[in-house]
Amino acid sequence: MLMMHEISELMNNFLTVLAGIGLLFIIMLAIALMLKYKKKRKKSILFLGLSFIFFCVSILSALPIYLLPEEAFPIEKIFYGVAKIITNIALFFLLKFIIEIFYPGKQMQRRFKILRALFFISCLSLIIINYPIEIAYYLETGTKLKPPVISVAVDVLMSVPFIVLGILALQLSSKTKILDEKKALQLIGISSVCQAGFFVTWAINEYIAEPNLWTLPQWILVIAAAIMFFIGVTKPRVIFLRFKDKNA
Repeated sequence: MLMMHEISELMNNFLTVLAGIGLLFIIMLAIALMLKYKKKRKKSILFLGLSFIFFCVSILSALPIYLLPEEAFPIEKIFYGVAKIITNIALFFLLKFIIEIFYPGKQMQRRFKILRALFFISCLSLIIINYPIEIAYYLETGTKLKPPVISVAVDVLMSVPFIVLGILALQLSSKTKILDEKKALQLIGISSVCQAGFFVTWAINEYIAEPNLWTLPQWILVIAAAIMFFIGVTKPRVIFLRFKDKNA
């Protein structure tokens, strides 16, 4: 029993480090985007920058979870609830970015604004309903609610904007003839799929409702997604120079 406790503690420390690495890359991405916005003053860049700023805050608010003891489950769920509400705000700005870039017409934007509002309200409502139920159940029975169906549904729902972004970016990459733009869009597309995978693994993790190995790929996907998105957005000269040469 003691050995299991030690393994669990070691795993939590390792996951905290992984989450910290993911956070570092997302902070770098948020800074790069806001600096880019300062130069170009495009709404799309601002929306994406704000999205990643809120993702940073979301991860920061979730990090204490890995430092809490098992018996602190109600406090853990409060941290989870706050993290998910902030993530929902991040996704709201991500959807604004998607609409601004891929659906620039005013009529199309009006239609998608309604869908964006419905997505935001749906996620927020499910989060607000779910966590008081889970905490109340635990306080009454002394056991975790299994499976936490609403929580899992929120996780899966939150993957949708990244799936949409991934599909749109990859479709656009197949149409462009400029090689460096093509590669940048491919990286953004694959990164978005990885980020969607993060939410799916988070859903599996919450469905199991016990310490499990699904938490590990969760943060590996975040790190991979952040690195690819950073490269796709900033297009570092050291990587993209050879593509520009081929375009010439």
